[in-house]
Amino acid sequence: MTEPHAPVAVYPGSFDPFHEGHVAIVERATRIFPNVVVG
Repeated sequence: MTEPHAPVAVYPGSFDPFHEGHVAIVERATRIFPNVVVG
């Protein structure tokens, strides 16, 4: 479980199609932030 006030990264976009470049950004974000929202 994460901290109540842990930082959140938000990655907005229209991922059509969702490709390797998007995956790389999400993977990098998960190494930096405890919470990542993609949408």
